[in-house]
Amino acid sequence: YISDMLPLVSVARFLDKNSEKQSLIERLASKDAYWFYKTFRRFNLRNNIAKYLMTLIPGNEARQAFEVGLFRNSGEIHYWMYDRFSLRRLLERSRFVEVRVCSADSSRIQDFNSYGLDMVNGKMRKPDSLFMEGIKP
Repeated sequence: YISDMLPLVSVARFLDKNSEKQSLIERLASKDAYWFYKTFRRFNLRNNIAKYLMTLIPGNEARQAFEVGLFRNSGEIHYWMYDRFSLRRLLERSRFVEVRVCSADSSRIQDFNSYGLDMVNGKMRKPDSLFMEGIKP
């Protein structure tokens, strides 16, 4: 696929313009087969090669940014995750009262299910979600 080759084309262009080409070849050639196996076995080969090249050429900051980008594009993004204890504490510290765990189809809000927030066609949209609510006095 052409989209899979574009990053390699960019790397090749960079190496053609820079003196890093020989250094990169020497560094890759110095690794034994077990190193490649150990490094790439658990993850997608293409992503790991890209991560390795990101470390060699632009450095660790670029590699870290690349990894964050891979993660952010891999599915649902969460910056924080809460359990019922931590979320209750956060809500109470934010001056909510009567904080409680709810189900996807229950709330103190009248006609809550008519809004279609957590239930779609009578089924919970995200069964692994934690539902809590509190009252802001």
